[in-house]
Amino acid sequence: MFSTKKDFALLARQISLSSRETTTETSTPFLVDIYQIRLWKLLNKPEKADVEAMAQTFQCNPQELLHTIVALYDKSLSDIGGETIYSTICEPKVVTILVVYDDPNIVLKQGTMSAIVTNEEDCLDTLLEDVEYPDSVFDKVFSDPSSSESSDEDEDNSESDDDDNEHDYSIGIGKFLEKVKAGKLNLHKRLISCLSFQKMTIFPLPTQEEHVLDLQLLACRKKFRGKGIGRHLMKLLMNNDYIGEYDAIITASDQSAIDFYRKFGFTEDAIILSKYKDIGDCWTNTTKMCYLPPYNGKGKICF
Repeated sequence: MFSTKKDFALLARQISLSSRETTTETSTPFLVDIYQIRLWKLLNKPEKADVEAMAQTFQCNPQELLHTIVALYDKSLSDIGGETIYSTICEPKVVTILVVYDDPNIVLKQGTMSAIVTNEEDCLDTLLEDVEYPDSVFDKVFSDPSSSESSDEDEDNSESDDDDNEHDYSIGIGKFLEKVKAGKLNLHKRLISCLSFQKMTIFPLPTQEEHVLDLQLLACRKKFRGKGIGRHLMKLLMNNDYIGEYDAIITASDQSAIDFYRKFGFTEDAIILSKYKDIGDCWTNTTKMCYLPPYNGKGKICF
């Protein structure tokens, strides 16, 4: 029930985000573009128009887009691990929202298009065998210091094949890192935040149907925190005009982001969460939280 069902879509162009920083009359507005993508479809059953639009916008192929997103998540949420991130955001029903910023003070080189890599030896496991410190695989993709930065505080019904869970989506990572090092990609210099979620239907009782949003991952590059990015993404996720009707949002928050989620009405209440115990994952050192939207008495969510 999204406002758009495209696998690659521009949701908003050049929107100005409110910052916690003091602004002056001479301050440059912080303008970003917001995109929606469905990685599983782009990688497995792509529509030609979506792939062409993505390539024109980001100057990369779907595989390179995936690696860039994983690099941002892995840099920000290092406790989860690259392999888990790949499998999570490549689930058939997962939607990822991208926040892209084009710094007016930086001139980017034109990206070069490459074919999808099919060499199964070019994968994350192979790299980890050769790297002394596995956490360093994505270190050179983003220049920000590594830290926990999951917040911004300081319905597709396609089903995968039976063997889809065994697919290694990290294939091509070596080629991707080579292109980043050679300056042949530039999306990693533009992508500053991501949010991944899926909308699920559950039946707490045989006659009771509920729509639940599983907010799986949220990350913002450290140098761009405090600019209202996380706040904008949360408001978008809670917006019925975008997401449709829903009964709850479930997430696993790292310890540094608990207060951020509380500001949006999330709770750690064990009784409420017991109803949704089978929704979502609990990553290392995280706390499961739940948001229940207010109702206006007519069965509709109000804000």
